Amino acid sequence: AAVIRKHAIKDGTYGSFNVETGLGWDPLWDKPKGIKSIRMPKETKRERTRDERAVKIENLLENADNRIEEYFLEQEAKKVAKDTTWLIKKVTSKAKR
Repeated sequence: AAVIRKHAIKDGTYGSFNVETGLGWDPLWDKPKGIKSIRMPKETKRERTRDERAVKIENLLENADNRIEEYFLEQEAKKVAKDTTWLIKKVTSKAKR
C-alpha cells in the first residue's frame, strides 16, 4: 500500500482514485494518526518528588537546632578531662621527641 501511495504522490494522482483505471490514492485509505494522550508529561524523578523533598527538609530543619546542640554536648562529653595525669603525659611525650 505504501508503494502505491508513493507512486500516486509522484504521479500527482494523490487525493483522487479512478475506479476504471485503478490509478490514484484516496486519502481516506491512509491510517489515521494516533490520538495524543492527555496525560501530563512524566518529567524527571527530581521534578516529580520536589514537594516531598521540600516537606522532608522542612521537617528536618525544625529539629536541626536541637540535634546540633545534642551533637556538641556529646562531643564535649567525649573529651578527656585535663587533669594532672593528662599534663604529665603531655610533658613526657614532648620530652621524648
